[in-house]
Amino acid sequence: MKKTTTKKIDISVIITAHNEGILAHKTMLSVFRSAKKLEEYNISYEIIVHIDNGTDETTRYFDRYNQDKRVRVLENSFGDLSSSRNYSAKEAFGKYLAFIDADDLCSELWLASSYEVVRGEKDVVARLNYIVTFGASDPVVTENKNMSDNEKALYLVDSNMYGSPMMCSREIYLDTPQRTNRPPYGYEDWQWVMDTITKGVKHKVAPETALFYRKDPISNPSLLASQSVNRSTLSTTKSLSFDSIKKLEIPAQQNDYNLAKDLPSRIRRRLKYEVKLKSYHTIKYLKSFSTISAVKERIKPSRNRGVDLPNWLISEWKELNKIEKLIFPTESLLKKTISWHPNKQAGIGYTSIIKQLNKKPDTLFFVPWLIRGGADKVFINTANELAEAHPDWNVAMIQTLHHPSSWQNKLSNKVDFVDIAMTLKDLGYEHQLRLMALFLVQNGIKRIMIGNSKFAYDLALRYKTLIRELDIKVYAFAFTEIIDPDGRITDYIHEDLPLINDVVYRIVTDNTSIVNQLDSEHGIDKDKIFVHHQYLNNKFEKPVVQARKPLKVMWASRVSRQKVPEVLLEIGQKLTSDFQIDVYGEIEVHYSQDFFDGSGVNYIRRFNGIDDLPTAEYDIFLYTSSADGMPNMLLEIASKGLPIVAPDVGGIKDLIKDGETGLLIDDYRGSDAYVEALDKLKDKKLRLSLAENAQNLLKKDFTETKWQKILREIFDK
Repeated sequence: MKKTTTKKIDISVIITAHNEGILAHKTMLSVFRSAKKLEEYNISYEIIVHIDNGTDETTRYFDRYNQDKRVRVLENSFGDLSSSRNYSAKEAFGKYLAFIDADDLCSELWLASSYEVVRGEKDVVARLNYIVTFGASDPVVTENKNMSDNEKALYLVDSNMYGSPMMCSREIYLDTPQRTNRPPYGYEDWQWVMDTITKGVKHKVAPETALFYRKDPISNPSLLASQSVNRSTLSTTKSLSFDSIKKLEIPAQQNDYNLAKDLPSRIRRRLKYEVKLKSYHTIKYLKSFSTISAVKERIKPSRNRGVDLPNWLISEWKELNKIEKLIFPTESLLKKTISWHPNKQAGIGYTSIIKQLNKKPDTLFFVPWLIRGGADKVFINTANELAEAHPDWNVAMIQTLHHPSSWQNKLSNKVDFVDIAMTLKDLGYEHQLRLMALFLVQNGIKRIMIGNSKFAYDLALRYKTLIRELDIKVYAFAFTEIIDPDGRITDYIHEDLPLINDVVYRIVTDNTSIVNQLDSEHGIDKDKIFVHHQYLNNKFEKPVVQARKPLKVMWASRVSRQKVPEVLLEIGQKLTSDFQIDVYGEIEVHYSQDFFDGSGVNYIRRFNGIDDLPTAEYDIFLYTSSADGMPNMLLEIASKGLPIVAPDVGGIKDLIKDGETGLLIDDYRGSDAYVEALDKLKDKKLRLSLAENAQNLLKKDFTETKWQKILREIFDK
């Protein structure tokens, strides 16, 4: 039915329909019931049904209202819920608009109570007091209460607790129509709440109002669910801007007990249930023992998940059974009813991230942590130099794993640092990713640097559409692979990088081997891979050859599986008394100090950087490893003037040219080859020439000036 009059009325009730078929009849009956209350107070109304790409059954059902003066049926083919609502709002006669979907049911006082909240108000939206979800499983109840603007903002960071039904002045809606859903953006109702709050609109709860939200138990998921699966997020809105969030107040830190109490009751009950369930199954097989059987019965998980509901809601639930026989609050059903509340912890975590930043970032540098290591040195130097080379870039280093970052203090004061692993520790992994996707949008992130962070790889993988939409330049660092004790080759360059290659702008490596490996094994274009050798700013010490007996051999690194100390033991057992091998380094979890006992290899101690090593007391540096990038340790050792014996793995050959700048071992497991190489270094002239040539190469290819020049060429956008 077309718009044929300009008569002004009080309320236009807008019902959006699509494929509901005769389920819409239940909605219409509940709306008529609620509208009857309006008639009692002489409040005029109209009902607008907007069918968007309606199914035949849906269109046929609404044909019955062609002669009903209370109802106007409009049809379009927008294929978008927000467009359907926006069109209907323009066609409405009412001073106030109320919205509901064509498969839900409203309570009797929904319209009248909402009208009392918004009447005469140009900046107020009336929201539902309760939302009861039914149809797919046990009922889920959400209670909305009026709260402070600060508390409301914390909740709205994570979700729209209000749902879609609401009432507001037509003026408010036309001033801020809903945004059209266009991937990667979605959640039109949530977006509208944020956009209206930005303009000073208040969202207030209308007392004793409820929506019974129908969830289809077997067919297609809801639009909201599909948006979640499709990794949708909110568009930019001032309510979530850096400055707006920065102003929010975070509640005083609660102790663990109060924090647990503040968790949504559904989660608390679920945790208790899971603990009981695991305990129950653990001893279930012992049920033949009487004592165990008694305990088993006591810890058997309970299904009692009841919530306290007001009498008016129980009564309304019963009354609506006359319209929809699928709902009725039996005593047993109420005991299984779940209470759901929005998650304030997400808002607190998000706000905490913002408050830890000194300025709004446009470049996020993701790392697992910042600890002593070659890769960490690369990340720190790169972040610091980016802040210098591009003063208009605001770089923030983001830590993504739980671990003390002992090297955090090496960051420039121009680079912010946030440990999101700690800040978001109360949220699940996918929840953290979703929150970070929101952060990308709301802060206009232009660049993502992935420094060995699984979290960042997963973020890029899940939100490719968003990255393309925002034109974010993704830089991924690739250094080496890992070979585990079973011989399995793994690590980010194989498991993660190929999966996001289509959204990676450039790959940065510290060695040439990775370039060929990524090309030959994964088909990654060499043109997008840039070799960026780490610079060395150590003071060079002139190589000195001494006639020492035995020759003292230093090995310094982490005593870890990657460094194959088993090979080191074999070397020690095969060497003659002409050599003495001393080990420096932290012993990691799979090894202990007595690992070296009886091998001819002496474990000395841990060390704190290259200057903590007594290199002047040694003649040769021995290095073992199963996989590597360009080990920073070898660069530093070369600067100290020691000749090097190392395996031909990863990027080591960029520094060690066999017989020229060191001795290179073809097979990293070949202890005999190591022994043979060490025997060659009994020659003092060879030791001297290798050490001098290595230093000459360092001075040519591993300078800070060259490193800075290449950095500017790589990180150009």
